[in-house]
Amino acid sequence: MPGRPPPSIRGQTLNTSFQKQQLQHQNGVTIEVLTGPPPLRRGGFLKDDSDTSSSSSCSSSSGGAGLQPLLKAGRATGTLNLSCRQLKGVPTEVYAPSLAEDEKFWECRGLTKLDLSHNEIEALPPDLALLGATLRVLLLRQNLLSSLPPSLPSLENLLTLDLSGNRIKELDPSSFAFPLLKDLSLSNNRISSLPPSLGPSLPSLQTLHLSNNLLRSFPPSLGTLQKLTTLTATGNALEVVSPSLLALPSL
Repeated sequence: MPGRPPPSIRGQTLNTSFQKQQLQHQNGVTIEVLTGPPPLRRGGFLKDDSDTSSSSSCSSSSGGAGLQPLLKAGRATGTLNLSCRQLKGVPTEVYAPSLAEDEKFWECRGLTKLDLSHNEIEALPPDLALLGATLRVLLLRQNLLSSLPPSLPSLENLLTLDLSGNRIKELDPSSFAFPLLKDLSLSNNRISSLPPSLGPSLPSLQTLHLSNNLLRSFPPSLGTLQKLTTLTATGNALEVVSPSLLALPSL
């Protein structure tokens, strides 16, 4: 008796032998998924193709020592890089600065980019929301975060948010609403499902990285992301992609 034909999406045959699948769309943009069970993770997270950083760049860092010059430079430029500093938490002076004697408050710039990648941060302080008026880019990849504070959406001007390589299992809808966000990376976490309201909560989203999680499906609301141009979801257990998602004009 002949076997059943493999499932397909828009004429694309899904590879039921659990191979990487690329769904091409009419304007050349590709959605990447992996059908079948997610790959085994041995001793850590799989590398996400969208993450061009390397933990080897941390080898020359000085840990948490010597932060004051960096904090001072951040106040002068609006860009603060505290990556690879072995930080257990976000220093209070990041969001509640204390000026040095030779600093003038009218010469300080509001923080627009904050890089806290490759640290050991387990939780974000609610007062990080004090940066909401100016912060545009927040990089938190490769930390130990398992959840996000409800105050995070107060960062209402955020354009880029990188949470890849953490321990996040679920997204609280109340902690995930960013009207201006364009780029979001959630790859290399432990997320098994996405909030039903994720689409309407991210109306400006253009790039979404979800690779190497535990997802089996997408919520239909992703089909409301009218500006989405890039979606990566390799290393999951996706078996079907919502027709509303495939019908997006930008994909």
